Amino acid sequence: GVATRTVASAALLAQTLLRAGILVYGPATALSVVLGWPIEAAIVVTGASAVLYSALGGLAAVVWTDLLQFAVVVVSVIAAVAVLGGDVPGGLGAVLERADAAGRLDVVTWTPSLASPFNALGALLAYGTLALSVAGTNQQAVQRYLACRDVRSAQRAAFLGWGIGVVAVGLTLFLGMCLSQWAELVPDAADFAAVVTRDGGDAALPAFIVHRLPAGLSGLLVAAIFAASMSSMDSAIHSMSTAVLVDFVRRFSRRP
Repeated sequence: GVATRTVASAALLAQTLLRAGILVYGPATALSVVLGWPIEAAIVVTGASAVLYSALGGLAAVVWTDLLQFAVVVVSVIAAVAVLGGDVPGGLGAVLERADAAGRLDVVTWTPSLASPFNALGALLAYGTLALSVAGTNQQAVQRYLACRDVRSAQRAAFLGWGIGVVAVGLTLFLGMCLSQWAELVPDAADFAAVVTRDGGDAALPAFIVHRLPAGLSGLLVAAIFAASMSSMDSAIHSMSTAVLVDFVRRFSRRP
């Protein structure tokens, strides 16, 4: 009925809007650290950029920019890992050896615990429920399925997207693990460690970009941070505009 659909759409809008705030704040923080901009200006630039191309290009812009942005993220993360491995005595082998000794390579913790979400039970129940709701009912995902030619194409797109998502998350987690070992093993990482101690873990990658990477590669990493954010922001913007137009403007407007 109309009441249920309207309430559900309003809940989607509220959830998506709150999540978009986090998506804007992350890259804006990186931009503020790297370029020295005020955080407010960085937020405006980040948000306005995603709004502009989403409004001009519609869902086609969302899909194709997401593809390009994913490529930027993958190339940037691999390049950053290569730099980290080159800095550490013994290379990536030493990084992996120390990380394994510290328990950072234990990808799955099978022991169930209600005190922490970091175990298989917590992942399957809590995150599994969230993932199914996002993939199955959220307009940000559903709008992509509806853009496919037929049901089989939509199924292929969904499974391919989930598989690529696993690879992307694995790469970024691996970068974080390498970054923690780099901070401990490289003598020149003192300035980096001071920034992280002062500003928290969210400042780790921006601090690494500022204190270690050459100009071209640092620009690529900043672009990757923006790409990761905007690929989610544009989906949020497009889905919110669709929900507002279909579920509120057209439904309740007195004029066609």
